Amino acid sequence: MRVKSFIKVIFSIPLLSSCYSTVPVEGNIGSSDTPMHINNYFSQSDVVTLDEDSCMVLGGASCAHYDNGKYYLLDDKYEKLVSFDEFGKSKAGYINKGNASDEYIKILDFDVDSDSVYVLCYPQKIFVLNNELKFKRKIDVPTGASRIAIWRNKLYVYFGENRSVSIYNNSNWEELIQEGCLPACPKVGVPVFFKTKNEMYYCAEGGNTIYEVKKNELLPFFSLTYPNQINIEDRIAQRKILDFDERLSMSPPFIYSMIETGGSLLITYSLGGIFRACTIDLETKSLTQDGYWYGKFPFPKSQIGNDCFSTSFVSLEDFPIDTLLIKVNHDDKNLENGSFTIIKYR
Repeated sequence: MRVKSFIKVIFSIPLLSSCYSTVPVEGNIGSSDTPMHINNYFSQSDVVTLDEDSCMVLGGASCAHYDNGKYYLLDDKYEKLVSFDEFGKSKAGYINKGNASDEYIKILDFDVDSDSVYVLCYPQKIFVLNNELKFKRKIDVPTGASRIAIWRNKLYVYFGENRSVSIYNNSNWEELIQEGCLPACPKVGVPVFFKTKNEMYYCAEGGNTIYEVKKNELLPFFSLTYPNQINIEDRIAQRKILDFDERLSMSPPFIYSMIETGGSLLITYSLGGIFRACTIDLETKSLTQDGYWYGKFPFPKSQIGNDCFSTSFVSLEDFPIDTLLIKVNHDDKNLENGSFTIIKYR
């Protein structure tokens, strides 16, 4: 698959200690009408139906991760985390709603590593659980955190208001980058951290520069240019308030997923309210394809890496993109019935 790149960084103010100065490759997106269909990128899928027992009933699934033979799901209806083994058997659950210091009102996001589950909650705190979803410790988080990622034993948090990323180092938060708010654009709540097989990438909501995450640094990787970019950037800089139609037409790209497959990075995104996709050759770092995306499109808060994708679908034929996703089998008349199913693409 191929991705595009772009050279101009919108409000990008890297606060890095590194002297890394490589300019990201630039590629043009949003102009081609080439059809791009999910069937061209994934040829097989494995299906696992989740066995919901009386203590593990799911109301929804807005985020999912796979680690060490277990699927972890965020149930955004009942505000809890649950885990299942690779055969769909329920293993553990975590729910602790309330106003006490060791409780939460809402789960915003979560991520997993080899032996821990990190849960970002509101009010602002991170609960660290073991892989059996038992409490280990708490980490206080600055106000405004909305996304979280664990990568190579490092904890990263995204703050949506000023589109910044901080890393947790020795009990302190160190800001890595801040790109400023998008006052003229709609907030769609898309993912910002994208894990592939060997890398983790970062792109701010409405941002056009993709960064590689390297320990304590975010290194420019690709830059995405798009139609009407100069006018859009001017509107954003002027903080002009736009009506709904203008916000769609004058909106920068919003990335929904990045998937590594066949030596390329497949990116799905929206631009001007239209769902699209592009691919970048990872060896040459060149944009190789861009066009309209055909197939189920990832919803906001659904994809946070090559191994995590979740959302609800009405039709089994309407597959979304990724190596792992959650799907609800149901009919339109009775949405409460049906079973959650893991579909793992290969």
